[in-house]
Amino acid sequence: MSYETIRLDLSGSYVVSCDQEKISIEVKRGSVVGKMARHLLKLGYAPETRIVVYRNLTLCFRPTKLSKWAETQVVENDHTFNFTKFQALEDYSYE
Repeated sequence: MSYETIRLDLSGSYVVSCDQEKISIEVKRGSVVGKMARHLLKLGYAPETRIVVYRNLTLCFRPTKLSKWAETQVVENDHTFNFTKFQALEDYSYE
């Protein structure tokens, strides 16, 4: 079975757009791509859907399954960042 590919476009550090769904998401911290992936899953996209992430004409990450991005968050400081497993905080709705 072949799944579709969705392109996400990064703008600045905190905005990602999905032209296919005509939506943009902005975050104050964490993984903007992960947040978009969780939103696309809620819209009913298959977890196996392939995600490509671009900034202008540059591919930023290897094509990755939607489910993998949905499980991802970014932990960052002033010098570096790390991808970690997403964990929603109880009683704190920022998503």
